[in-house]
Amino acid sequence: MPPPNQTPSPDQPFALSTSREESSIPRADSEKKWVYPSEQMFWNAMLRKGWKWKDDDISQKDMYNIIRIHNQN
Repeated sequence: MPPPNQTPSPDQPFALSTSREESSIPRADSEKKWVYPSEQMFWNAMLRKGWKWKDDDISQKDMYNIIRIHNQN
């Protein structure tokens, strides 16, 4: 698996956190636990999947909330 992309996109309108949170879910291949993506990693993944942030009215706080919801599952 390639290393996580924590680099802001060239035209990104605001800075995002690169902090990651460890989950309580154990990994099958070791004693370690899964690590949830950061706000920046989630943003970059959405761009790779074709999302166009300029088409939506999104704020830095929205990304914070999206990550909190995503990481609760």
